[in-house]
Amino acid sequence: MNALPLAAFNELVFALSPPPGLLPPPSAPQSDRVFALMEWAKGTDGCGLGQVIRALEMGSPWASQGQTSVYPEKLWNVPHGRNPFFTGRDAQLNKLHEILQKAGKAALSGMPGVGKTQLAIEYTYLCRDEYQHVFWVKAETDSELMASFVEIATLLNLPTLRQDDQSQIVKAVKRWLEQNDGWLLVADNADNLSMVQKHLPGAHQGRILFTTRDSATGQLQCIKVEKFKPEDGDGALLLLCRAKLLCQGANLDDAALEERELAKQIDREMDGLPLALDQAGAYIEEVPSSLAEYLQRYRQAGDQLRKRRGDLAPDHTSVTVTFNLAVKQIELQNPAAAQLVRACAFLSPDAIPEEIFTANPTVWEEPLRISLEGPVTFNNVFREVTRFSLLSRDVKKRLLGIHRLVQEVILDSLSADKKRFWAKRAVLAIEQVFPDPRARAAWNECERLLSQAKIAAKHIDRWKFRHNSAFNLLDNMQRYLGTMSRYAEAEQISMNAVRFLEDLENLNIQPLISSLLHLGDSYLKQAKFFEAKCTLEKAQKMSLHMLGDQHLLTANCFSFMGELSLRQGWLSEAEKLFSRALNVNVFGKNHAATAKTLSNLAVVIDRMGRPAEAESHARVALSIAKTELDPKDFLTAAILHTLGELLMNLGNYQEAEATMLRSLAIIEEQLGPEHSYKATGMINLALLHECRGNYPEAERLTRKALTMRIRIFGSCHPDVAQATNNLGLLMMKQSHFSEAKELFESALNLNKKILGSGHFEVALNMHNLAWACEELGEIAEAEELYNRSLRLHQAIYGEDQDHPDIARTLNNLGGLKMRLDKLEQAEALLREALAMEQRLFGPNNVALVEELLSLANLLLTLGNPVESEEFYERALKICTASLPLNHQHTRLAHIGLANSRRVQGKH
Repeated sequence: MNALPLAAFNELVFALSPPPGLLPPPSAPQSDRVFALMEWAKGTDGCGLGQVIRALEMGSPWASQGQTSVYPEKLWNVPHGRNPFFTGRDAQLNKLHEILQKAGKAALSGMPGVGKTQLAIEYTYLCRDEYQHVFWVKAETDSELMASFVEIATLLNLPTLRQDDQSQIVKAVKRWLEQNDGWLLVADNADNLSMVQKHLPGAHQGRILFTTRDSATGQLQCIKVEKFKPEDGDGALLLLCRAKLLCQGANLDDAALEERELAKQIDREMDGLPLALDQAGAYIEEVPSSLAEYLQRYRQAGDQLRKRRGDLAPDHTSVTVTFNLAVKQIELQNPAAAQLVRACAFLSPDAIPEEIFTANPTVWEEPLRISLEGPVTFNNVFREVTRFSLLSRDVKKRLLGIHRLVQEVILDSLSADKKRFWAKRAVLAIEQVFPDPRARAAWNECERLLSQAKIAAKHIDRWKFRHNSAFNLLDNMQRYLGTMSRYAEAEQISMNAVRFLEDLENLNIQPLISSLLHLGDSYLKQAKFFEAKCTLEKAQKMSLHMLGDQHLLTANCFSFMGELSLRQGWLSEAEKLFSRALNVNVFGKNHAATAKTLSNLAVVIDRMGRPAEAESHARVALSIAKTELDPKDFLTAAILHTLGELLMNLGNYQEAEATMLRSLAIIEEQLGPEHSYKATGMINLALLHECRGNYPEAERLTRKALTMRIRIFGSCHPDVAQATNNLGLLMMKQSHFSEAKELFESALNLNKKILGSGHFEVALNMHNLAWACEELGEIAEAEELYNRSLRLHQAIYGEDQDHPDIARTLNNLGGLKMRLDKLEQAEALLREALAMEQRLFGPNNVALVEELLSLANLLLTLGNPVESEEFYERALKICTASLPLNHQHTRLAHIGLANSRRVQGKH
């Protein structure tokens, strides 16, 4: 026996079956192992020397045929060829190899179709040279596992193969694995890990890899096999290679841009599931069809394509068969668990809060309802679905997850009545947990549940659910989304709510008017002025007719119509509407609604050139807010914001800054760091810094607000145009004239597109663009733009009306006439501008400084230093009282005054 080849001696050992650990390891000298075997055989507990002799005489192949081994040098029974389209997973392959080398066992866990088996196949081919033998067992059922062990025993040519008892064959294979090294065994589809592991050696010198749908793998180190992430591009690459649109080994960038983008869209439709992408690629190859054609067909008839596996891929079942089989297996084990999976098909897939099921179990039908009533039974239900990885669970966040294609396959299998049944359960469950957003403390929970509520809103609309719970959910959603400045989303929900209420046989007028106002406000905030006008007029007409002119909702209608008029530049109409709202005496003069309307009216009056009156209205509004509202209510913040803007316009910079900062602090605390109100607050604070000459800080705040507004509203919105215009003004103050011109042109074009050519914002953009052209030496263009701006302002406010925007345009046009040497025209324009500013603001307001300096400069040029000195002195006095010593206007006043006195010989 000492001369037997190692493999032959090992077969003899297996035939005799000594106790594990009796013999020295294979690395020991064979003579030592022979001695130990013989000592055991002839002992009282041994098999006897006769059994040893019979084993040697059993017609052993090495004896009769002179072979050096009972099996080939390398054994390999992997039943799958290498997948030429295998894509990505490099990090997981490396991690898998590392775990196997260190721990000896590893598991690949994941949902059906995610590519666990394909990953295991790729590993076997990638590392086959590192293993002496590679074995593959099918481990889905006990019978399949036994058949696989018989196959391995045949490969090994074990003597026990002649026995009919399969358990003896399993034991023989198990002993062989215990006493040999250099092997890898893959147990595929080992969903019942405890059943599989009992047939495998506990102590061994090989490597064992399990693939399983079970997410609970016990002591096994587990690699979670996930769907492809769209940003990595692996899913799109797999699709293109499988469809033969890219060669094997190509990179995604090798594809044409159009095909690359279409492949990414299909990847998103398949939610990154490798089986579905492989199935799609096979279809595209076999039909054949283009990516665009497949995408269109999938969106039109996805249920049919999900069933079709293709003729050239018989080794994989279709997505539909794979998931339906998994659901049926779960239903056999635990019907409540199958109901849980079906319920999740009617929810948003990625973050399903567990309280949707546990908060009010009576919403759901038996047996799921009974299982949800206790934590133990619920956990048992969830344990069953995780065995097949159809649901995932984030224990810390108490969130469930389901793949979108699992949802689609379940939906494909249900009748219309069943779909309606489950959709209604989902709506009722979500309404139970979605809180009233009028309480600030509820906002985090609203956001957590919002994706689920949006799905419920779709169910409500599709199935025309018309019960109270459905409307309560829609109403809370539209309130929350409007509060969070998410106006496009709010628009869709409010439209849904309006349809809901208009469909009712018994019209509920007050909720309908309220929803119309929510919808009109969402249009207004998105600058959809035509839609806003139609919707708000409808609400106002309905409210006046059904509720009368002394109802709170009627007052709200007047206020919203006033906001619309203000945004469109119809200031006189806005003043009338806000005044009508104030005359609705439902709750008295000291109500929060009154404070909000007064604040809005103050903005209108300020725009109309009555700043002192505007300040008075704003202070009354703030006084009401202090009495009626929480100091940190965001309506208080809005009123503070308005007052701060008015104080800035009046030159009261110190109080303006303190007021603005209070407003911003409340907004950030109550509404979060990313809100339209915060962007507006930063814009006004930037204007204040600009007035004080702190241009770097003003620019920083303006750029930050512009970026925030683009994120909130998109690039085509009046608030984006306003921030762009303000940035242009800052560039002018810093002598960056070319950049300023580009910004003004952008703002002008944007406002023309959104607001129309007759809007006051367009007039302001023209004025600022004229200024930039003037500084760039484009005088003719500048003069034309100033004149157009002046005519538009006068058309908006009235030719005989005083307004700050008209005065500013007159002043700048006068300055341009100076540059053209048209001094008499310049003097007339500048004096008219100054007179208008004095009528608006009084003789000592900081708003007069620019006009005073412009006129003083002209008078000095005209040879009138005495009157020039008078205007320089007035300007300097105002600057000293209101502006920092280093402010540009203060410096210009000092220089001008010195020049006028020098001309007069006053040294």
